[in-house]
Amino acid sequence: MLKQIYIKALAAIKLLDMKKQLILQLIIYLAPFIIFSQTTNQPIIDMHMHVYSGELNIPNPNTGKILAKNGEEHRIMSLKFMKKYNVVIGAVSGNGDPDIISQVIDTWKSDTERLILKGLFIGKKAGYPPIDLVRELITSGEIDFIGELGFQYDGRSPSDPEFFKYYELAQELNVPVGIHTGMGAPGTPYNCCPNFRLSLGNPYLLEDMLVKFPKLRVWAMHAGGQFHNEMVTMMKMYTQLYVDISPYTWLDAGNSELLERFLKMAKEQGMLDRVMFGSDQMLWPETIEVAIIRVKSLDYLTNKEKADILYNNAARFLGLDDELIFKHHKN
Repeated sequence: MLKQIYIKALAAIKLLDMKKQLILQLIIYLAPFIIFSQTTNQPIIDMHMHVYSGELNIPNPNTGKILAKNGEEHRIMSLKFMKKYNVVIGAVSGNGDPDIISQVIDTWKSDTERLILKGLFIGKKAGYPPIDLVRELITSGEIDFIGELGFQYDGRSPSDPEFFKYYELAQELNVPVGIHTGMGAPGTPYNCCPNFRLSLGNPYLLEDMLVKFPKLRVWAMHAGGQFHNEMVTMMKMYTQLYVDISPYTWLDAGNSELLERFLKMAKEQGMLDRVMFGSDQMLWPETIEVAIIRVKSLDYLTNKEKADILYNNAARFLGLDDELIFKHHKN
């Protein structure tokens, strides 16, 4: 019924004068955000997802279970949960051999009607690609965003001038950049990454980069984690800065409290319009479901605020056009 009304309204616009056309076009454009924000099957954009290849043998930290035992099962299950909960877009990257990760993401893209945005992971096992290669990947349409940038795992600040070449290119080509902030898994310096330091996840370390590249489309992945005060302060100062709230959307062991503290502070300071949903499902696709249910259940957020976090804010950040937004809502 709503779809029919919407289509008839678009047709009726053509019969009006220019001024009335502009007014009604604005109303029609805003309608999906107002009407569909109240529906239970609203579209969702997941701004933080990962792919893997080979065997997977680390248990889910919440349940102690391993449901996806290899990269193929991980893909199948991740896409299943995306479909179940109407996740229409996933921003996907992977830490590993860039060629292998690229092939895995391409398999995701060919195996679903969902829009899979392909990221270029930089740092850790993925290494640091030459800037000419990054330019080629962007201009050829091979990648859609730069991220996850895992500089913290290598003991480096996101504002290290050595990395400015990546930000400069992304700003020039208007490509989004996602940067790891906050913490990592317990014991990270003793396991994968001896140079990892918690202090390098402080969102204040983004400041020099943000000042140098004011037109960069950038989001702080994990919303600064334990640094929620600093994160909200940075968002107030730098209005181009967005965040995703993964993996606190599903992790237990006190992480839901971290999420609550950040979201309540962001709400008090009027920053919720730049907060985006992310699961960071890592090795455990089932956490996509947990993450969505948790966000939808937050009683200190209104339905509109939940819809903004789950879809609208990311749609704005990604620059989705009206046609695609309507397509996401009409189903």
